[in-house]
Amino acid sequence: MKPEAGKSNTKTKSQKPKTKINMSRHEESFQIPLPPEHAKALCGQAIVLLGLPCSDLGYGYSCAESFQFGFTWPVTMNLIIDHGDPGMSRITIGGSNFGFGPIQSSHVRGKVIALKQRIEQMASQQPPG
Repeated sequence: MKPEAGKSNTKTKSQKPKTKINMSRHEESFQIPLPPEHAKALCGQAIVLLGLPCSDLGYGYSCAESFQFGFTWPVTMNLIIDHGDPGMSRITIGGSNFGFGPIQSSHVRGKVIALKQRIEQMASQQPPG
């Protein structure tokens, strides 16, 4: 039997859907009353005080928890520092980890909020200037 005009005689395999990697995510954005260069230094200190290894990205930091056996995956956080309102810096912290569900989501949210609170606390202790 000959194929119809414009049709091929070869069979194609059905394509499998691409596997989606589920991740838990949380983001917080806030301002502190410091210029960006001072805010960046303060954020770096806050990350160190929380015991997180980090990398300087120029415009902020990337940090991650170390792997520990338990119920949660390590959280990776990206911290971006930008100009905010006059005399202020806008800080955005985005955290994520592999996995999904309430335990993972709660863990990511907790780590992002802990870093935010540490930064806000340290900023409030800065002398006006």
